[in-house]
Amino acid sequence: LTAEAVAVAALTRLRRVEFVNADAIYWCVLGMPLVFLFYFGVMHLPLSNATLTMLKQALNGITNALVARLLCVGASIVWRRGRVSLRELTFNVLFLFVLLPSLGLIAAQSRRSRAELDLRIREALVDAGDGAAARLTAFLTSHVERVSALAAAASGASAAAMQIEVEELNSIERDFQRVGVHDKNAIVVAFSPRIDANGVSNLGRDMSDRPYVARLRQTREPMLSDVIISRIGAPDPIIGVLAPVVTNGRFDGYVSATMRLATITEELMRDVTSPTLPDARATLVDGNGRVVVSRDPRYASMQPFTRPPGDLTALDGGLAQWLPPLKRRMSTSERWREAVYVHESAVGANSGWRLILDVPVQPFQLALYESFIWVLVQLGAVVLLALALATLVSRRFVSSLEHLQGATAGIPGRLSEHEAIGWGRSAVVEFQALIDNSRATAAALAAKFDEVRRLNAHLESDVAARTRELSVESERLQTILQTASDGIHILDEHGRLVQCSDAFLRMLG
Repeated sequence: LTAEAVAVAALTRLRRVEFVNADAIYWCVLGMPLVFLFYFGVMHLPLSNATLTMLKQALNGITNALVARLLCVGASIVWRRGRVSLRELTFNVLFLFVLLPSLGLIAAQSRRSRAELDLRIREALVDAGDGAAARLTAFLTSHVERVSALAAAASGASAAAMQIEVEELNSIERDFQRVGVHDKNAIVVAFSPRIDANGVSNLGRDMSDRPYVARLRQTREPMLSDVIISRIGAPDPIIGVLAPVVTNGRFDGYVSATMRLATITEELMRDVTSPTLPDARATLVDGNGRVVVSRDPRYASMQPFTRPPGDLTALDGGLAQWLPPLKRRMSTSERWREAVYVHESAVGANSGWRLILDVPVQPFQLALYESFIWVLVQLGAVVLLALALATLVSRRFVSSLEHLQGATAGIPGRLSEHEAIGWGRSAVVEFQALIDNSRATAAALAAKFDEVRRLNAHLESDVAARTRELSVESERLQTILQTASDGIHILDEHGRLVQCSDAFLRMLG
């Protein structure tokens, strides 16, 4: 921006370039390369952001130069502190009438495009989030129903009979890792597999310290457990599908089925995959706020789900938008690029689980900026064309006045010398009337000059005749005086003639 001021000053003062044209030359030659160098090379913004900023700042600079020049011209006219060139005034007004509507259309289109993008993201996010939550709920509910059916069969059944049932269910349902039946004290009475990987029998294990046992006793409703660490086999995070065994209205134990997290992960990956939201990141959170599974690499299973520092703003339709904290030298576009749209949905009945779907703005912003770049390129072409046309039209518009100005320069001397004057013609009625008036005035002046010449010639001839008469009279007087000088001989002491010639006396009469 400092270079802009220096370059425009040099071009306007040293090269006599018009103010707005000088600013346009600066941005085309030096300004845009500098912006791209700093934003892309120094600040390391993405290529689309740097290109968009380069075009935007160039258009801003030219617009600001035009507005500044018009303000200066207006101040000069109002306060009469200076004179304004008609050609520059015409150029600025013509360019303004082209630039302002173009900028208005671009601004309206940009706002509309961003609003449409925002709406498209929201609608797609709501559809994807609700749809994924519904499908995941249906998937989990089907497994809860199988366990509930086994719990209903366990009421009043023997342990041996239930052992057959659990083994059959575990062999049929591939999503279950282990299936077991527990008595009212949470002691295992039937389990599949009966022997764990270490060769230890799973029968008789005490599970009474599991947190979900108390809830089953209280609600007597099927449920999904929170993420827990398996005590059988490898200590991996697992999910329990649980259903109480109720006999004659009393709690008589429960049935549990262990699901692998990989199973839920596969289901989650399939549910949230959408061509509209290719970069959506889904995270399944249990009732304690811990991550069950997630497509976001930042979150691991059993970790508390916490977002990075930033601003989470609630939006309409159950949506929210997360923005990173505003840092020093962070542009608005850069902050919006890091924004995330958030949608939460409940998953599973009586589970307290939530499906959190995050959609980053960055891919959509890149696509939006690419369209903006093309629009700004078109606007830049319009601006350059408008500059050329405004320059051409303004020069053609005042060319008749400039020609008339040259034609009338030193007109008295040219008329006196009978020099031919090319008045020219103009397609503008008012300018042609001014040319005609000037031609008529010059013709009247030429006629007056001719009359003055004739009067001068007449006066000169009169003066010459009178001069000749005076010359003859002067010669006669000279002769008289000479003759008088020759004829006088004697004067007395009183000045009386004593003796003179006869010729002199005759001449005196």
